[in-house]
Parts: sequence; C-alpha cells; structure tokens
Amino acid sequence: MKSFIVLAASLLILAGCASVAPSGPAEPPTPPPGPNISGSWALTVESPMGANQSTATITQTGGTLSGKIANERGETALTGTIDKSAITFSITIDAQGQTLKIDYSGQVTGDTMAGTVRFGDYGEGKWSGKKNAS
Repeated sequence: MKSFIVLAASLLILAGCASVAPSGPAEPPTPPPGPNISGSWALTVESPMGANQSTATITQTGGTLSGKIANERGETALTGTIDKSAITFSITIDAQGQTLKIDYSGQVTGDTMAGTVRFGDYGEGKWSGKKNAS
C-alpha cells in the first residue's frame, strides 16, 4: 500500500510539472511588412516606340493600390496590388479609338521600382520608377 501511495504522489507531481500544449492551431508568424509606396513616382516606360516619361500618384491601403498616371497626353486611373516587394498595377487608355489595358509588374526596392510592362496584345517593354522627394 505504501508503494501505491508513493507511486500516486509521484504521478501527481509529474502531472503538475508537465507543460500543457496550447489548444487549437498555432497562429502563423506575422510576415515582415512590405514597403509603403504611397506618394509621387517618376516613371519611365521603354517600349518599341521609345521611352515615355510619366508621373504616378499612388495611394496604398494595405496591399491595395489606387491612384493615377499622368503625362503630356492626360491622366488615367491606376489600380493594383503590392505583396511584400512584388507590385502589379494597370491602367486603361484610349489608343486611337480602342481601349488598351496596360499591365505593369515588378519589384520595389526602397525608393525605386522596376519590371515589365505589357501593352495588351501589342507586346511588352520595361519600366522603372523613382519616388519623388516629399
């Protein structure tokens, strides 16, 4: 009987020292924050027709981008997303009476960004941007 009491007491002590696993799934780690690209950007687009300069005014809300791109021919709305440093955005323009969607994709590094631009079914080029001083 004495060995039973010692065994029971030992089990109670061990049970009190055991750690309890948390219930439910563990929360995933918070990803590192991406850049905040809100502001004015000087953009250069290299296409088969040459280089084109424009200014993008971007507002970032979480991973959603909105704003406009303006150049000597006018301005058009910009929409897109950013996920860490990967950026995608697009504009739609009137090209000689036809609607043309232009899609930009690339990477943001500090106050610069660059990537590939697709002119609908008419080919692609390269683009780059530098954030204007505030």
